[in-house]
Amino acid sequence: MLLAVDIGNTKIAAGLFEDGGKLRFTASFRSDIKMTADQCAIDMRGIFSLYGEDPKDISGAIVSSVVPPITAPVCAAIRFLAGKEPMVLGPGIKTGLDIRLQNHPEVGQDIVACAVAALRKYEPPMIIVDFGTAITFSAISANSAFLGGAIYPGVSTSLNALSGVTANLPLISPAGVNVAVGRGTIESMRSGIVFGTAGMVDNIVGAIRAEIGGGARVIATGERMDYVLEKCKTQITFDNDLLMEGLYYIYRRNT
Repeated sequence: MLLAVDIGNTKIAAGLFEDGGKLRFTASFRSDIKMTADQCAIDMRGIFSLYGEDPKDISGAIVSSVVPPITAPVCAAIRFLAGKEPMVLGPGIKTGLDIRLQNHPEVGQDIVACAVAALRKYEPPMIIVDFGTAITFSAISANSAFLGGAIYPGVSTSLNALSGVTANLPLISPAGVNVAVGRGTIESMRSGIVFGTAGMVDNIVGAIRAEIGGGARVIATGERMDYVLEKCKTQITFDNDLLMEGLYYIYRRNT
């Protein structure tokens, strides 16, 4: 079985694939820049135990990371649990993605993996919207080239910033809202973030479509935010496993 791990700013996601490519489970635990290899191993072992799997059944592993200080502890945890040296997505790893940027390493590894999977599942041109700590937009041309994109603060990031710089606005969790005119502080904050994010998505998608082709389909992934997507005027397909599947395809391409 193949273990795919993505190290993000707020969480570490893991997916376990059967040899034939079927995804057995996905799970996540908190990302911490001070995390040790032992703590990571404890968290990962707990996930395997939860799903009734044995880490010793892992035949290979691949890791992508946007938090370099955590990469080594995560890889050490995988070596300890599975006895395998993980492949780390980065320079020297073949992805098959035609990246049209001057500085290829600037593209996040998670963004690369999502684009690889999307091109195997959907017809370009396309726009991939990844909801997380940041909301990223990836533009894929009609001839399957990665052109670049846009980056915007994520929903939780925006709410945390709003609370952090104001005296009277509380720290709240994101949630759906059905009215634009809030009847209280919390409802007003949620109205602003939900309708504001939906409008931002529509606006950026429209601007990208104007540059790469108006027929570009839109695929969303990352955190499932139906309460935002349902307010978007754009037709959007949600694909929950895009990142894990991209890591799987990249691993197979390099073995």
